[in-house]
Formats: sequence, C-alpha cells, structure tokens
Amino acid sequence: MKHRLCLPELELEPPGPGTKITLSTEHAHYLGRVLRLKPGAEIGLFDGAGNEWPAELASMESRKVEAVVRADAQRDPAPAPLVLVSSWLKGNAMDQVVQKAVELGATAVWLLDAERSNFKADAKRRTNKLKHLRKIARSAAEQCETRWLPDIVEVGTLADLLALERPGRTLFLDLGGQPLNTDTPEPLTLVIGPEGGWSDAERALVQGAGDVEIVGLGPLTLRAETAPLAVLAAIRQSWGWQR
Repeated sequence: MKHRLCLPELELEPPGPGTKITLSTEHAHYLGRVLRLKPGAEIGLFDGAGNEWPAELASMESRKVEAVVRADAQRDPAPAPLVLVSSWLKGNAMDQVVQKAVELGATAVWLLDAERSNFKADAKRRTNKLKHLRKIARSAAEQCETRWLPDIVEVGTLADLLALERPGRTLFLDLGGQPLNTDTPEPLTLVIGPEGGWSDAERALVQGAGDVEIVGLGPLTLRAETAPLAVLAAIRQSWGWQR
C-alpha cells in the first residue's frame, strides 16, 4: 500500500515534477522509524484541497527526509458538503467522532457548545484540543484515501449555529424525529446533541427556526459518540457510498 502524507501548505505553492520537499520531523520519524521505508519508496503527498502528487523518498536521515515529486497532481472534484455539527464531548469520545467522521466522508466538523455538553474548558485548553483534533483529522485523511481535509472549527452555541449560513438542508437529530431521508448526494448539515440530550430551550430554538428538519434514528437511544457515526453511515449508504 502506498503511504500518503497530508501537507496543506502545498495548496499555496503547488510543486511540479522534480520538486524536492523536506518533510517534517514527525513525518521523518513515521516513515523511517515506524514504517522503515527506504529511499525509492513511493508515497503520495496531498494538500487536503483535492490535489495529490505522486512522489518517492529521495533521502532519509534520522531527522530529515526528502521526497521528490514525480508527476503533476491528480485532482478529485469537491464532494457534496456534508457538515457534521457535533456537541463537544469529553475525553476520547471527541477524538473518535472526528476520526470516524473523516473516514465516513464528512467535509467539515463543527463543534457546538450545547447546554448539556459535558466538556468544560478554558480558552487555552480548547485551543490545544482543536490542534489535537485537527491532527487526528489529518491522520484519518491519510489513511482513508480522501484528498479533501475537513475543517475542524468551533461554532459557539446552538443559537450561534442557527444564525450562520449553513450548507444545504439542516437536519437536527432528536428522539421522535422523522426517519432520515436523503437518496442522492446533496449538501447537508447534520446537528447532533450531547450525551445528556437537547434541552427544552434548544428544541424551542430549532422549532422556531423554520429552516431545520428534525430527524431521528428510530426508538434506540445511542451514545453521543455513536449517533454521529450512525447518521453519517446511513447517509453514505443511501448515497451508494458516493462522495
């Protein structure tokens, strides 16, 4: 299997054939110490914006690895926007949601402060957590063959979210909602609540918004880290696993 590395900086300065690229110390460790690759090994370099360049390792030292671009980029068209809005979750649950959402084709993950969110943190901790989640997203994109890197951003409260311009239909997951129904790829924004569920005030906001559809997954009550993945998998299945 060809190993792939996400280098978002390539979007700003697209390389041409023959360009040498010095990889990060982290990538050098992964390729040399973990995978034990040798010069000449084929790799892919993608920018997270749809472009991927075939390359090969040119030189490998303990802390410095260079790759040489072998051809022009191959490009994938942008997928239909599939935005997952997830309530902040504490611990590894948030990591798992981001990782699996990328694998299941989410084009962005927006993090929401719901009234019953169990994640409480100051600004510094939130900043560090966002950096951590973006690293998880990059790693997931490298593994699952996508050439598009989802944005991981905070959007504030539910009221803040409803005031934003959102891609396509907005589907609000809640107990008792109508069964999810989407047959062909289309822009969607999926809003998933916290472990403790939505508050009455948040439900009232949605009901008064006028442009939000309340959907459900039947009688089962899923954990907050399971529900986003179930919804994404259901949508991707209904789309025939097209992007």
